[in-house]
Amino acid sequence: VGFNLVTEALELVPVTISVHAVKDDYGRGEGLEFVIRDMRVSKNREAQNIYLARAVEKMNMIVMVETFKGDKRKLDYISSNAKNLGLNVELLMKEYKLAEDYIHPEDREDVVDRIYSAIDNKVTGYTQKYRIVGDDGKCRYVSNKITVSSISDEEARVEFLITDITEHVK
Repeated sequence: VGFNLVTEALELVPVTISVHAVKDDYGRGEGLEFVIRDMRVSKNREAQNIYLARAVEKMNMIVMVETFKGDKRKLDYISSNAKNLGLNVELLMKEYKLAEDYIHPEDREDVVDRIYSAIDNKVTGYTQKYRIVGDDGKCRYVSNKITVSSISDEEARVEFLITDITEHVK
């Protein structure tokens, strides 16, 4: 349950509270335990995320984050402005499509192999240029700045900062 507490300094503090009934071995109530969480930090973080998302939307770059674990991967985030390159963000987030489906067939194997190679060899960052084909059928050239962060021996987070460079290539 969420509500606001008023401090001695008359400051409103958003909090959530969880209540747990403590029972004895016979099921009789012995007391209550309360956990109160100060939500100011998470509310501030939410606001910052909104500001960042708005800034990304105005840029000519797409932000995408995937988690790789063995041969499995999960799309954690893709900025909604990916639609500007013909990508269907909704289908990607629902995992009905993979990000690699948009990579030009002639470039796909090289792009995917370099990502797995970077993960395996603990490379933390590199840039790769290749073509993508959007659902609109248009072929675009992109520059992808890739950052790899190791989560564990079996898992890595890969961040992609994709920029449309089509007008500079032609």
